[in-house]
Amino acid sequence: MRRLQTWRFGIQFLFSSVMIGLCTFQLVNDKTKENQTLYWGGLSTVLAYWLPSPAGSQEEPFNQQRGTSETEQSS
Repeated sequence: MRRLQTWRFGIQFLFSSVMIGLCTFQLVNDKTKENQTLYWGGLSTVLAYWLPSPAGSQEEPFNQQRGTSETEQSS
């Protein structure tokens, strides 16, 4: 199982690197600026895939602390 995860990560990383390289190269070298939206979309999609989710565990402790302080104030 660990070996499968390692291969999956390697392939995802390789594909992402190729996409980032291609999109960056096309953005820099495209003199007509016709397909800029396409390459910015590809670049932001790959970067968004690797970024952590904003609805992570960081909000949960904050909400739990806030919930306990609200119940203490209402008592």
